[in-house]
Amino acid sequence: MLDLTPIKERCEKATPGPWKAEKSAEYTAYLDDADTSWIATPIYDKLANEVACVPDDQVSGDEFEANLALLANARTDIPALIAEVERLRAENEQYATFERQISSELDRMIKKAKSAFEKSQ
Repeated sequence: MLDLTPIKERCEKATPGPWKAEKSAEYTAYLDDADTSWIATPIYDKLANEVACVPDDQVSGDEFEANLALLANARTDIPALIAEVERLRAENEQYATFERQISSELDRMIKKAKSAFEKSQ
């Protein structure tokens, strides 16, 4: 089963959402929806072939680090969460099928018992 604790902790430590993404020719910026302040501005360095995130003045160092952790782990967290939801849905369907079978069998047994009782009267 998927351990949700680290994912939940990353979400709780990061800047509250929802977030938006704005694209431009040079960068993609993630915005806080409430006041559209920059959470982090990833800047692509073509020469170094890497992305650096620059925090906004309104985001503390700890919160910025938490935002980076959330973004960096999203690529693995989201597929894991999707897989867990799919697994739980499949498990739920198995229980629903079992419940339908038991309910049907119970109905059959009740009818049989009523019939036997009526014949004994």
